[in-house]
Amino acid sequence: MSVRQIERLVQRYQAAGVAGLVSGKRGRPGNHQLSDGVARRALAVIRERYADFGPTLACEKLRECHGISLSVETVRALMMAARLWVARRDRPARIVAGENFGCGSSREAAVYALYDFGIRCVIAPSFGDIFRTNSYKNGLLLVDMSSEDIERLMPGASSTAGASLKVNLLEQTVQREEMQRQFSIAPFWKDCLLTGADDIDVTLRHQEAIAAFSLTHFAKSPWWQGRFRDFVQTSSTGVAEPPRHLEKNVSGLYGGQTCEI
Repeated sequence: MSVRQIERLVQRYQAAGVAGLVSGKRGRPGNHQLSDGVARRALAVIRERYADFGPTLACEKLRECHGISLSVETVRALMMAARLWVARRDRPARIVAGENFGCGSSREAAVYALYDFGIRCVIAPSFGDIFRTNSYKNGLLLVDMSSEDIERLMPGASSTAGASLKVNLLEQTVQREEMQRQFSIAPFWKDCLLTGADDIDVTLRHQEAIAAFSLTHFAKSPWWQGRFRDFVQTSSTGVAEPPRHLEKNVSGLYGGQTCEI
C-alpha cells in the first residue's frame, strides 16, 4: 500500500471508527452483474432455437440475431445451470447403443465426433464394419455384447442416463457392481489401444526388417541398380535406415523426369 492510501484509512478510522474501514460499495450490485431479466431471456432463446448448440456458437447467435451481448463464459454458465450443456470433464466416457451401431458412417469424422465429445467406449450388440476399423485406429474401444447381456448388466440401459459401468480392456471385462461379462477383441487391436499405436507406429516396429529386405531385394535384382540405389542407406551404427529425403531421380523409368515417391 502507498503512503497516501494509509493516510486515507487513518483519516476514515479517526472519523468513523472501524466502520470507516469498510468499503462503501459493499452490498451494492456489481457494475457487470447480469440481471435476472436478461438471463431469463437468453435462456428462453437458447432453449427455443439453440438447445443443441455449444456455448460459443450460441453466444454468437444471441449477439447477431437477438441483440443479447453476453460473454461466452456467461452463456456457458447459464447453459450448464440449465442442463443444456455438459462440461467435457463431466461427459460420460462410454455409451450403450443398439444393433449395427455406426453402419451409416464410412468416414473417420464419425469417430472424431464421439472421441471429441469424451466418449472412449461404445457397447452394442453389433457395429458397422468400416466404423469398427476407424474406431480402433483412432482410440475408440468397441465392445460387442448381446442385447441380453446388456440388459442384465444395465436394465433399461438405453433410458438410464449416468448408469455406471467399469470397462477393463486389459482383462476384457465389463462390470457393474457384482455382475461381470467378458468381451472379445482381436489381439492386434487390443495392443494398439493399450499402447496408443497407430499404423505408422506399427510399421516402424518392423523398420529394421523392412530396411534389410530392401537391401537384399536390390542385391537380388541388379536391374534396379542406378534407379533407387540410395532408397535405403546405412547409418553409422551399421543398421539399415530409410532415406532422409523422398525425392528420387528416376530418369531410367520416367524419361528423365523427377518423381516424388
